[in-house]
Amino acid sequence: MELKTYFAQDGGGNTVPSPQATVFLADGTTLASNLKSPSGATLTNPFIGDEEGKIQFNAPFGNYILRVVAGTRTVDIPVSFIGDVISQTQDLVDLAQGFADDAAIVTG
Repeated sequence: MELKTYFAQDGGGNTVPSPQATVFLADGTTLASNLKSPSGATLTNPFIGDEEGKIQFNAPFGNYILRVVAGTRTVDIPVSFIGDVISQTQDLVDLAQGFADDAAIVTG
């Protein structure tokens, strides 16, 4: 999981305190599950951002729609979580490098 951070703003660019955030799957209608707070605690969906307008959450690998309601403004934001894929890819690269190093020692 990776952490995403957003700030709710009004039309003038001012932050809006305590915005409501709802995370949907990419279809835009199904609520996402398995959301986590920055500390790793289970996060309800929808949830409320902080007094500075900050919205933070973790989600499993995938594509989502983040709907933010701040005052009279509603905005849908496409969000992609790819951190798991990057981490797994790096693990595979490290493993391959280990095999290559071992092969060099054996044939060296």
